[in-house]
Amino acid sequence: MDFQYILATDLDRAWLNFELDLPLQPGPKGETNPFYVDRPGNPTARLERELLRQYSQTPKVKLEPITRSELRQVFERNLYELVSVIDKIAMAIFAREKRPPLVLIDDLDKPDLKQSDEIFYQHWESMLQPKCPIAYVVASPLFYSPEFQAIRDRAIFLPNIKLHEQVKPDVLDPEGYKTMRMFVRKRLHPDLITEEALNAAIAISGGVFREMARIMRGAIGQIQIGHQTQINIEHIRRVEAEIRGEYRRFLTKEHRVVLRAIRAHNRYDEPDKVAPLLQMLAALEYSNGEPWCEVHPVLNKLLDEDK
Repeated sequence: MDFQYILATDLDRAWLNFELDLPLQPGPKGETNPFYVDRPGNPTARLERELLRQYSQTPKVKLEPITRSELRQVFERNLYELVSVIDKIAMAIFAREKRPPLVLIDDLDKPDLKQSDEIFYQHWESMLQPKCPIAYVVASPLFYSPEFQAIRDRAIFLPNIKLHEQVKPDVLDPEGYKTMRMFVRKRLHPDLITEEALNAAIAISGGVFREMARIMRGAIGQIQIGHQTQINIEHIRRVEAEIRGEYRRFLTKEHRVVLRAIRAHNRYDEPDKVAPLLQMLAALEYSNGEPWCEVHPVLNKLLDEDK
């Protein structure tokens, strides 16, 4: 059964709407998904222009689950074989549509940093071999490696949603808050969360959509345990403490030193030390034209310890 992108008026439905890896499929005629939210300044416009420059009303081809599974197995066995499979699929589509397809390969931001480095910096020439336009979704830490220079002119970076001005944590960004609020409002009826709780959830999300979904799911779980009907500030605070506890288990003293420096200056002077923190979302990147960093908001209390 296809997923229904509808506003949740109960908590069971809300739990589904905040699935972390929920795909935002377009409508049958290419309509924008009801849950989709534009980013401030529309930084995706450049990405769309680059990808769709030679296309207009290009038919979308969706691979069946069994085909996706087979391709995943091919990728795990041999990258060169994957390129060959992509070319065969592209040629088949071209033969039918008389136009080259645009290939999008998602979820390559999921491997750990070592695997990502191996894929993109040891095999980047192979990954550019398919005889059709192709886009890969990758993790932001790859942008901090010296090897990134090899693919810099081919990369487009999408920063997180800015919630405050650089080095001014008390100067909130209204557009950022509006965007994250819309992310929730499209999925959850206003009666199911207080305004105070929503603002607190936005603040600790760091402007990361996936983190916002994680926080909302955690809060919904808190409600269901207590048999309540509305998310309040206490539910958000409990989720915040749980997430901070997870970081406490694996952040080292060295990590904390780097994070405190990032918090103080909102910049990164040692990319090799920042990259793993970005991978684990302990540090988050934003942009004012120039990139800058901030720590994950849930970590502020932890970083204030042992100062």
